[in-house]
Amino acid sequence: MNESGQGNWDLVVAQILAGDPSGQAALYEAFAPGLRLFLYQHLQRGEDVEDRLHDIFVKAVSAIRDGQLREPERIAGFLRTIARRQIAAFIDEAVEQRAVTVDFTEGLAVTSPHPSPEQTAIEKQWREKAMEVLQSLSGLDREILMRFYWKDEEPEDICQVLGLTYNQFRLRKSRAKSRFVEAMRAGKKISLKATFC
Repeated sequence: MNESGQGNWDLVVAQILAGDPSGQAALYEAFAPGLRLFLYQHLQRGEDVEDRLHDIFVKAVSAIRDGQLREPERIAGFLRTIARRQIAAFIDEAVEQRAVTVDFTEGLAVTSPHPSPEQTAIEKQWREKAMEVLQSLSGLDREILMRFYWKDEEPEDICQVLGLTYNQFRLRKSRAKSRFVEAMRAGKKISLKATFC
């Protein structure tokens, strides 16, 4: 699809407003490759790129349906603005997570391979809190996090067992992880790997 063709974008926007999936598909087909490259240039981890790309299109479709795009010919700039906001949000999250992540290995004596009683008590307390938070998540979200982070199962195996496509798995895992981190904000956040190791 030609980005500069006003008639085409009028049609795509009209299809999205009407709930016609072909409008969303056309939007994705035209802009996903460029936005994916843009995200890869600004994000460090590949798995975040696909999640953020999906979020960009979800937000774009929602904004179009809310009437926020008044000029369909400006759709490319509209999507780039949403992409920039996604990158800024990702960077803010990463900075905040680094600032409050507890490193359980910090301060352990080099000569002792075993944690101190205090360290053991802290780890136990955080594991209990993490399990409590996990139990509050929906069954599928909890299952995905447990299988991926605790049992170290491969994404392909998880998809097969849970009947998910790879894209569905990545999206559910990303959102479940976000919900987990949000719920842990009552105390100090810890990484899922630190929780289950």
